[in-house]
Amino acid sequence: MSQSERNPQRGSALVLAIFVLALLTAMGAALLFLSQNEIKMAGASVQPKKAFYMAEAGLEHARQALWLKNGADDFRDDLQEATGNTSALPDPLDLIGFDPQTIAPVYDASGDVIGFSGYDNDKPLVPLQRLDDGWYAAFMSNDYGETRTNSVDTDNRVILTGVGVGPDQSFEVVEAVINVQTWLPEFPPSAIFLLGPTPTFSSADSGAKAYTGNDCGVSGGDYFPIVGTIGHAAEQSAEAGADSGPSYEAGPYNTAEDTIVDMTASPVTGMSDSTYSMKPEWDDCQAMKDLVEGLRTVADVTCADSTSLAKSSCPADVSNPQNIYFGDGDLDVSDNAHHYGMLVVTGELALSGSLDFDGIILVVGEGVMRYNGTGGGRINGSIIVANIAGPDGDYGTADDCTGGTNGFGSAIYDERGGGNSGINYCSASIQASNPAKPYEILEFRQH
Repeated sequence: MSQSERNPQRGSALVLAIFVLALLTAMGAALLFLSQNEIKMAGASVQPKKAFYMAEAGLEHARQALWLKNGADDFRDDLQEATGNTSALPDPLDLIGFDPQTIAPVYDASGDVIGFSGYDNDKPLVPLQRLDDGWYAAFMSNDYGETRTNSVDTDNRVILTGVGVGPDQSFEVVEAVINVQTWLPEFPPSAIFLLGPTPTFSSADSGAKAYTGNDCGVSGGDYFPIVGTIGHAAEQSAEAGADSGPSYEAGPYNTAEDTIVDMTASPVTGMSDSTYSMKPEWDDCQAMKDLVEGLRTVADVTCADSTSLAKSSCPADVSNPQNIYFGDGDLDVSDNAHHYGMLVVTGELALSGSLDFDGIILVVGEGVMRYNGTGGGRINGSIIVANIAGPDGDYGTADDCTGGTNGFGSAIYDERGGGNSGINYCSASIQASNPAKPYEILEFRQH
């Protein structure tokens, strides 16, 4: 019997194997084709996203650059610069030419971006930047409430626009409305601001000392109370400790009774702004604690408990008005160098009367400030004292903000001794030492 007669199905099995192999090959080719298409589709969707991310990079670059350059100042000079007007006397009528509807990339012969068109003669806030395989730039204009072409800002809000180009010449525009944020809820409303109920104000007994509410010592302009309190009872408590020795001056007022006032009243006696209304954050204990802890995280110098600022126990350069010095507990400040900046103390602050200080002093925690009045030093700016340590009197424990009125205990400001030191309210010193937070994005949109 022949071999084929013994295995009659061998030929059909070979045909079946060839058929299966052909089927698998066809399926593999189809899957490969689908995979290639999916890769192409994914690539096609990624390219526009790259342009969007480039535009976002431009926006964030602009936000950081403007913050480092401008800080807590208003945006007026920045908007004037954005118009491209380089004259010594900028023209407020010179309009901003940037328009997100007309901005477009300009390419060279090889397809690389060499600039943008559609912004008149404006000066970009961030000029053209190359990032990996894309490009971005950023522009500045006014917010829509004041019309974006207006080069005069009055509300501390502007628009930052990022423009981005992807490797396939995809193009995206994103914009955000930002505003100035500072650490304090507003300028302190008095030379010495004592938060909470029944504060202790022990003024000096020297006839040479001077408490001045005239802004930066200038008569005839804005003036502020010497001591500001929250509530009439707190005002009476502070007045009870006022000595008749030092001089008091706030505009037309020159007695302690007239210059120690309740800041919750409207209008406020002893203040040139008859429309003043105290922001509720000043009477919010948790907001005050959040303020202190926020300043802790960004402080330039942190001093341990029971140390001395600008001495060997806590070295510091006290000449920079933008510096934040944080006393984590009790702190002594007696170095004779002229101090500038923002000083935050959570324990007891002992301040030398021979010290000159320009800026803001916050004794917010245990709320005790001892100003050793002997000497001829001068504080230009404002002092804020608040006891938020709770019933145990120890800041940083679980009972913070649970005692007194609205979580506040009684603050203590104690100034004793002779000499001719004193305090002068000064908005320029306050502004110089009130650093801005990174600008907050209020609105965001993609064009």
